[in-house]
Amino acid sequence: MKINIIVLTLLGFFLIGCKSENNHDENKRNVVFIIGDDYSYGEHGNYGNEFIKTPNIDALASSSVSFENFHVAATCSPSRAQLMSGKHEFRVGVTHTKYPRAYLNLDEKLLPEYFREAGYTTGHFGKWHLGNDVFDDEYSARSRGFETSLVSHYREHFNPDMMLNGKMISYKGYRTDILFDEAAKWIDNQLQEKKSFFCYIATNSAHGPFDCPDEFKEQYLGTQDIKKRETYYGMISNIDMNVGKIINQLKKKGIYENTLLIYMTDNGHVLGGYNAGMRGSKGSQYRGGTRVPCYFHCPEYFEGNRVVDELTGGIDFLPTLSDLCQLNLEKKVDGKSLVPLLLDDNNNFSDRFMVCHVGRWKDGKFEDNKYKKYAIQNKRFRLVDNKYLFDIKNDPNESINVLDQYPELVQKMREFYEDWWMETVPMMVNEERAVLEGGSRLSIEDVEFRKKQDQK
Repeated sequence: MKINIIVLTLLGFFLIGCKSENNHDENKRNVVFIIGDDYSYGEHGNYGNEFIKTPNIDALASSSVSFENFHVAATCSPSRAQLMSGKHEFRVGVTHTKYPRAYLNLDEKLLPEYFREAGYTTGHFGKWHLGNDVFDDEYSARSRGFETSLVSHYREHFNPDMMLNGKMISYKGYRTDILFDEAAKWIDNQLQEKKSFFCYIATNSAHGPFDCPDEFKEQYLGTQDIKKRETYYGMISNIDMNVGKIINQLKKKGIYENTLLIYMTDNGHVLGGYNAGMRGSKGSQYRGGTRVPCYFHCPEYFEGNRVVDELTGGIDFLPTLSDLCQLNLEKKVDGKSLVPLLLDDNNNFSDRFMVCHVGRWKDGKFEDNKYKKYAIQNKRFRLVDNKYLFDIKNDPNESINVLDQYPELVQKMREFYEDWWMETVPMMVNEERAVLEGGSRLSIEDVEFRKKQDQK
């Protein structure tokens, strides 16, 4: 009981502690949430990559609460579905990265909708990928809680066409720079109007095709065994520069210490190379596909420079932000609030089983893929494809099968998964719809064709 009282007391200080003159409502915490695309542990200097340069993100990590056993889905749309809904992606209809199996069930209430109800202004800059990003329809970011939405999901990194609040606009410059610059302007506007804000910046980098300004690429020339990785690293260093610009902006405005700044990536890396000793990559059920960096930074209200190794994941964002920002969470979710861990109270956070399934099966073939490309894990162990058990504490690269040594644990994991699957299948609401070839990369011509079809 004393532990709970301490946690609630500290949380109360967090909630009421906003005293920045820029913040209109002193009970509302400003939030900046940054998520990178298609890179992970292996692409950060602080995790041992001797080539890549990420000084701003490394510095952020060293002053944050760093969740080191943090897992998401193994690909883009499913990972984003988790953080927006607080649920496993299959349970909100997302089993693929191609449409319509990337459409997030309209019955779900999402994170930005909760923020708006709580009196926040909400802004989205970058990738959405939970409804086709070139359609301003009921699945769009603007229809799911974001008042301002600058959406980009085309393949061009330079001089991109992007959808700003439902209107297609041509921009000049490098896309990552544009997204961060527009987000920074939006933050300035909210501060001038004394509005509390939730700012979600979702980069399209370092997803392919690989391209970046020469000055970022050139620092890696000749250092990698494949040329694409030189550009890939350059894209990530450009993200790092832009993260530094946002941090400097918050500092200049006097709100860095009490703004909740979250940084993560959406799935494992691509292009091979250094991977911090993990097996697998994007699209894999192994840790290299699902384990990503995640930092929470708000030094005025919880101590930074701490590492948390409890099992946590993308499903935990909604309940955590609900607690920290006084959102009125209406529905039961799969995730847990990370507030006890942010407040250094590991005793109030129990272990659990967490399911990862890559999905992406052929249309209607979900039952055939029940035991393929999946893992169930707790803090220490991972059961992969129902036949390999790995002891992550002693075997972090998942190479030694200890299935026969822990029969009781394996049985519990299998029983949990059977129940979970049976409960989850009816929630896969898009399985009867055929995957749209061309997926998430539809062109302006596709948009115009769909508009004409809708008008018939």
